[in-house]
Amino acid sequence: MKVSSFLLIASIVCFWNHAAKAQNSDIAYLSVLSPNRLIKVYHKDSSYFRAASSWGALIQGPNLVASATIPQTDAFLCNSDNSDFNGKIVLINRGTCEFSTKALHAQNLGAIAVIIVNFENALLTMGAGAVGNQVHIPVLFVTKDVGTPLIEAVKNQESVVLSIGNSPEGCLLYTSPSPRDGLLSRMPSSA
Repeated sequence: MKVSSFLLIASIVCFWNHAAKAQNSDIAYLSVLSPNRLIKVYHKDSSYFRAASSWGALIQGPNLVASATIPQTDAFLCNSDNSDFNGKIVLINRGTCEFSTKALHAQNLGAIAVIIVNFENALLTMGAGAVGNQVHIPVLFVTKDVGTPLIEAVKNQESVVLSIGNSPEGCLLYTSPSPRDGLLSRMPSSA
């Protein structure tokens, strides 16, 4: 069987299996797939991340799996900059402007999702603000302990690959080159 056929069948089985169990379309998992020293799976019921509840996009279907990046000139992304976020998950520091302003700037620069990193180890509900209704990508909020190491890894030019969505561990498939040099990967135990 060709690898592409295998991936298609495995993806359908994974999606079908998860869809049958899903209670809602809320983002249930944030997984760090690389670098190896940061690999971890976070569940929405933990005290590590929260998705925007009344704005931004939900993920219906397979997880979003992409490289992470950070803004080039403004870590808070309160103003649009020259960053190229095409197909990336953008890590943005909390502060200075509304959550939705940050997300909208990232979206307009090609981001597929945004993760806003808190400056403390606490979660809060992200208000939609003035432009939340214009944001059509998923937006997550993470604690300092989760987000700061990811930002530092990107700054150090390490490959940071993240997965966000509804798939449980062991059901994450890569249809592009895997961050771990394989076509299929399983996640380690959940946090």
